[in-house]
Formats: sequence, C-alpha cells, structure tokens
Amino acid sequence: MPRISRKLSTAAAILATGIGIFVILKLSGPVQQPVESRERVWRVDTLIAQPKQLSPTLTLYGRVETPELLRAAAPADGRVAAVEVREGQRIEPGQLLLSMDPRDFVPRVRQAQADVDDLQAQLKREQLQHAANQDALAHERELLELAESALKRARDLPLDPDERTGWSVYDFTTGEKLVTINEDEQFQAASLVKPFIAAAFFYKVEKGELSYNRESRRQMERMIQHSNNASTNWVTRKVGGPQAVQRILKQQYPAIFQEIHLVEYIPAGGKTYRNKASVHDYSRFLYALWKENIAGAREIKRLMALPGSDRIYTGVRVVPKGTKVYNKTGSTARVCGDMGILNIKGPDGKWYPYTVIGIIEKEQNATNYTSWIRSRGNIIRHVSSIVYQSIAQNHNI
Repeated sequence: MPRISRKLSTAAAILATGIGIFVILKLSGPVQQPVESRERVWRVDTLIAQPKQLSPTLTLYGRVETPELLRAAAPADGRVAAVEVREGQRIEPGQLLLSMDPRDFVPRVRQAQADVDDLQAQLKREQLQHAANQDALAHERELLELAESALKRARDLPLDPDERTGWSVYDFTTGEKLVTINEDEQFQAASLVKPFIAAAFFYKVEKGELSYNRESRRQMERMIQHSNNASTNWVTRKVGGPQAVQRILKQQYPAIFQEIHLVEYIPAGGKTYRNKASVHDYSRFLYALWKENIAGAREIKRLMALPGSDRIYTGVRVVPKGTKVYNKTGSTARVCGDMGILNIKGPDGKWYPYTVIGIIEKEQNATNYTSWIRSRGNIIRHVSSIVYQSIAQNHNI
C-alpha cells in the first residue's frame, strides 16, 4: 500500500505543474485586436446607350470534307518530284496535283515506245508480206496455168508411140521452175554430155593436174562449138577416161550430177547410146554454170556461146533478135535434144535469163535420120516458142 500512494502523489504533482505552465503561457501571450469589417467596392464602366439595329454574329471553326474520297495512284512506283497542291486546296479539272521524278519513268517509257515501234514495224512488215503473198499467189496461179498449158501441149506433140520426152524450164529472174516433165528419168546423152566432160577437165586444171593451153583450148572449142567427137575423146583421155570423168563429177559435184552414167568414149560415127543423163542433171548443171559454181564456168559459157547449131533460138521467130544463147545440142538416130540458157534483154534494159531443156528419145533407130532430126528439132523449137511467150508475159517483155 505505501508503494501505490507514492506513485499517485508523483502523478498529481506532474499534472499540477503542467496546468500551471499552461495558465502562465496563456496570460503572457499577445492580445489579438478586433478586426474592422469593411464593405467591398466594385469598379463599373459606363456607356451611353444609343439606339441601333444589330444582328447577332456567331463565329465557328471547323473543316469541310467531301463524302467521296478519291485515291490517286501512279501507274508505277517512283519518287515524287514535287507536290503541286496542299490539303484542303480547291483544284480545277486537269490541274496537276503532283509530278513524279522522270528518272524513274523515262527508261520504261522509252522501252515501251520502242516496243510499240517494233510492233508497228512488225505489223507493217506483215501487211507488206500479206500484199506480197497475194501478188505471189496470183503469179503462182498464172505460172500454174502456163505450166499446165505447156504440159498439155507437150503431151499433144506429134510423137511416135516408141518415143518419150523430157523437159525443163527454169526462170533465173524469179527463181522458179516453170516446166518439169520426166525430169529425173535417164535419157541417152549423145553430145549433150560434152559440157560435162569440159567441167571435169577444168576441175583438173584448177587442181594443177592439167593445163589449159593453146592445144587444149582448140580441142575444147572443136568439142563444144562443132561437136567434134575426136576432140571429145581427146579431152576425155586427158581427164583419164569416161570413168574418171564420171568419178570427178559425182565426187566433186554430187548435188548436180545425180543421174549421170558415163561409161564409153564417143564411138566411130557418133552412135553412142550407153552414156546417159537426166534432164534434171542438165538443169542443175546450167544453174551452176550461170551462178559460176562449177570449175571453168566462165570458159564453158564462152564455149557454149560460140556460133553453132541450136534448137531453142534459131528458127524460133518469137524470140527477139540479139538474145544471148548458151547451148549444146545432141543428136543420134535415137536422140534429138538441146539444153541451154537464153538471156533476153527487155525493153527496160534488164536481162531475163532462163533455161530450156528438151529431149526426145526413140527406142529404135529412126528410119530416115535427117527427116526425123529435123521434125523433132522443130518440136523443140515449138516448145521454146511457147516458153518464151510465157517468160515475156511474166516479165512484160
């Protein structure tokens, strides 16, 4: 009990001390003066009212947009060089909006233009080709009619039952074969083969194995111009014989001499029937001769142009005078033929060369050689006349 009383006494003393300090502080603090209450003053501007007619004004801010939105796009990707308008700016139809950098488009435009130019050129070529084809078609129809007419006339020739014929006509100007009858059949060659022997001789001359001197030139002229059989055998021996001639022609010019068959010298009296060749052989030979694609072409043409007998120009009245003739005839009791080139000068001053090859072969010897050769030679002249008329019509000669 004594301990509890002591604690209560200490607490009461502390509380009394605190109350005393508060009273002292309260009494010693500053005295607050009473606040004076004042009325608030407002500043007012005054205007003199004047009677006027006024309308209310309302200022609004906003943006106008079209209900339709158009997206403009360039036909290809590229860089923008300049923007010519701004958003919201009023524009007129056709007004430039922006420009693209030409460096991105010029090469492609040029290429596209080049493609267009190329297509236009192709179209022009096709149009020209179409027109040319139409003209060529009309020309081919004319040639077909002429060829059919020539074929009909050839079949209607007054031949004996044991006779057969071969024909060929080639126009160098147009590059067209106008007539071909039995062209790949072998016929007896007779003297028609002599220019072939000359070609084999000149091949060896070009190789340096033979020389074309005064004597060989004389023999060659006698063989071609005068159809001398002894000179023909002389030239053949120089080449190495008939088999050597054929071997040279077959090996060196296989595209020309395809049906040739040379097996004998010209026998006494010229009655050779074993040597053979086709009309096509003669046609290909004349083409190579004219184009100078065979040995000795120029000299052979000179030899064949020397004055001599022929059945394609002399006695053919319709062929103009002054026509150049390169030919070689062939005649036996079984064969009458001629093969050559006629070069006609037209009124325009141009030359129009073409070949005429005609062979009439008989199975048995003709009873009257002279009469038979004359009549069959006239048949060849008649055909040559028909051919010239066709050539003249084709080229307006």
